[in-house]
Amino acid sequence: MPSAPATPAPTPPAPEPAPAEPAPAVAESAPPSSVPAPATPEPAAPVPAAPEPAAPNPAETVARFDGYRDLRFGMSAAEVKKAWGSGLKRDPKSSDSCFYLDPGAGWSKVGLSFMIENGKFVRYDVGNKTDTAPGGGKVGMSTREIQKLYAGRIKLVNRPYLDGAYNLRIEDAAGGKGVLLFETDLKGTVTGWRVGLVPPVDYMEGCS
Repeated sequence: MPSAPATPAPTPPAPEPAPAEPAPAVAESAPPSSVPAPATPEPAAPVPAAPEPAAPNPAETVARFDGYRDLRFGMSAAEVKKAWGSGLKRDPKSSDSCFYLDPGAGWSKVGLSFMIENGKFVRYDVGNKTDTAPGGGKVGMSTREIQKLYAGRIKLVNRPYLDGAYNLRIEDAAGGKGVLLFETDLKGTVTGWRVGLVPPVDYMEGCS
């Protein structure tokens, strides 16, 4: 009896294809930033230069409540002469306790004199129209003008030997010891003024 044909061996199944690798994800573009780009800094404004201090009023640096030019109340007669430079003269007939030092040309020409009492500079007298008193007063001004310049600071004092005329007495607004005194005539016009310490500034006849 013939033998049965041999059964063919089963064909192994074909291998399944490997799964495809996923395609790389496409990167999403980042949204535009909401933060604005820094602005270019503006140049700083130039700093204004500090203002220069105002120059002192030349008139106020000459006649002051504490002296005249480089002279200060309380200086000795020798110090006054040295600070002035030269040309101060004293009346040889004057007393050692109280006398005046006058610039070379004398009171009648210059209208300026420095009182020395007990060896110290205590007052100066002005009778010219050139010098300006501290605060702005001058010889030739009216009482009304003086009252306007020194409003609220004037004390009226009867002038001896001249009834109806007054001296206008003004203390230093800064609290110093000096006192300014204007002499006026019967018309109310300033005829002279002086600055000094108390009591010398109130001597009506100077050293007499």
